[in-house]
Amino acid sequence: METPLLISSFGNGRAPHFGVRFSFGRFDVVSGMRKSPAFLIALSILIALPSCAEVATNDTETFPERNSGERLFQNKCKSCHEIKVAQTGPALEGATNRHDREWLRKFIRDSQGMVQAGDSAAQALYKEWGQVIMTSFPELTDSEIDSILKYIEYSSGPLPDQMP
Repeated sequence: METPLLISSFGNGRAPHFGVRFSFGRFDVVSGMRKSPAFLIALSILIALPSCAEVATNDTETFPERNSGERLFQNKCKSCHEIKVAQTGPALEGATNRHDREWLRKFIRDSQGMVQAGDSAAQALYKEWGQVIMTSFPELTDSEIDSILKYIEYSSGPLPDQMP
């Protein structure tokens, strides 16, 4: 005996009846069903869902880190920085190409300490941006700063020197 699984059906005897019925070893779409707009929409969604799931899973390694980086960027950096447009501070697009991660970690935690210690790159930025003091974030861990940097890299897209 076959056990059908009815996905969707409704009707009151006069209204159209539609749905998808799966049986073991057999797919029955035509029997007793009319193609209504609601059925076609439901079928379209069922067809589209697997491809959407595939797109979401292709990026699983960086997605959680990018989310935390975006959240941290919004909370800590966005008031003075954008990725592609200068604001109070410089646009951050390509920052990881201009400076290594260790330098960026130190600068984010204490830019003024680096300026006072004589770091030439920190001093140049300080002068270029009208001696505006960047807020220090000593509480951020290496992994939090790295997630912000990954978000910046992701949001920057390929730079002109990285394009084919």
